[in-house]
Amino acid sequence: MRRLTQLEKALIRFDAVCREEELRYAVIGGFALLLYGSRRPTLDVDATILLNVDEIRAAGRAILKHFKPRHKHPIEFFERYFVLPVLYEPTNTRIDIGAGVGGFERSAILRAVKKNVAGIKVPVARVEDLIIYKLVARRPHDLLDAGHLVKKYRSKLDTAYLKKQAKAFREIERSDVLETLTALLTKKGHGRRR
Repeated sequence: MRRLTQLEKALIRFDAVCREEELRYAVIGGFALLLYGSRRPTLDVDATILLNVDEIRAAGRAILKHFKPRHKHPIEFFERYFVLPVLYEPTNTRIDIGAGVGGFERSAILRAVKKNVAGIKVPVARVEDLIIYKLVARRPHDLLDAGHLVKKYRSKLDTAYLKKQAKAFREIERSDVLETLTALLTKKGHGRRR
């Protein structure tokens, strides 16, 4: 049996904490990309948990019973920025936990699929949702990741869902999400429609 990586150990612990605290979540970011066959290295675990705004404080306190905060005032930071940066000390692995309070985040969590991580089934955002997350982040490596996912999964993509989600970001003045998605989808063919 192979040895677990530091990221796998951190994710398995995070999954156990979420089960214990009854928090629904989805893995996103670089680790999710690894589970979909990407070879780009990542140094942390990114996840988003399903919350209402008024649940953020309680969820943050529950998580901090198990993980070390990486911010001086973690609960206030979580409430203000909807991100709780923590550390899984046994492997010195960073975990960035987002509060899934918006419509897109909630959808991504509810649509998550189970992926095997060292014998544990963990919820991972679907490819379409990862693409949207990457387009919203818009850093150079995120755009490369989105392009890689579109290219690799082109024939299986639910383009109607992708376009619907991308269009929703126009309401918050992020028309670039739809523009970039359209450019990616028009390169050498389209994903299948549902």
